[in-house]
Amino acid sequence: MKWNGTFVVMLSLLLALGMTVVSCGDKGSGDSTSPGGTDPGGTNPGGTDPGSTDPGGTDPGGTDPGGTDPGNVITANSSATAAEVVAALAAYISSASGGGSAANPVVVKLNVSDPSQLNYNGSGGLATLFAAINGAYYLNSGVYKYVSFDLSGSTIANTYDMLSPYSTYCNPKYLASITLPNTLTNISNIFQNCSSLTSITIPAGVTSSWNYTFKNCTSLTSVIMRPSTPPTLGTNMFDNTPAGLKIKVANGLLAAYTTNNTVDGWTADIKAKVQAE
Repeated sequence: MKWNGTFVVMLSLLLALGMTVVSCGDKGSGDSTSPGGTDPGGTNPGGTDPGSTDPGGTDPGGTDPGGTDPGNVITANSSATAAEVVAALAAYISSASGGGSAANPVVVKLNVSDPSQLNYNGSGGLATLFAAINGAYYLNSGVYKYVSFDLSGSTIANTYDMLSPYSTYCNPKYLASITLPNTLTNISNIFQNCSSLTSITIPAGVTSSWNYTFKNCTSLTSVIMRPSTPPTLGTNMFDNTPAGLKIKVANGLLAAYTTNNTVDGWTADIKAKVQAE
């Protein structure tokens, strides 16, 4: 990676400042007698931890102290910058357990309402996610972790100007999986070279995709299509993906995606990959 010392210093500073605008779920143990779990806020009612003064507040650990919430929810306030979101994500990823393989990734649920919060350093689209993976690498003594991102609680309409797979801030191998938000309408080529990605679901609102969307996704075996009408596909969308890749649709949409499909980009070889769920 080509990250220089200036970035590492900036990341360290943001780790101290970013939490004022980015909230993280409590990483408590789930002890039902302590709203904050192992968090000091649970054993110190007079402390400054939000879990101690507001056990039923917005902290996921507070609202479900005996549940299964792993405390991996990061919510960006409206004033948070992309750099601050990167800092919060990198800090969580580096400190979380797991991540040693694509089968056992660090799972992070990220909630943003402003698409610019995912546009780290002007690199576009989901650059923030890949920058966070690299940021965690530096915080974790030069060891990468595989990460699974859940953006289902985020509000983004498209992935235009997505991060180039050859960008300084991208190491696509370590994206184990991603859940896209239902607000999405367009998918760009951000997933090129995501060689650990095995499955992805295209939300119902997506109407188009760019060229080379999943090029070199060498582990991708399942693309689940939720749109009721086939979205327009760019060229070479599945270049260098497994021969056995399946495009799965609801049984009632099988004809719409195959015999009745005249939408641009759906060549005969791509239609042949379609099957009912």
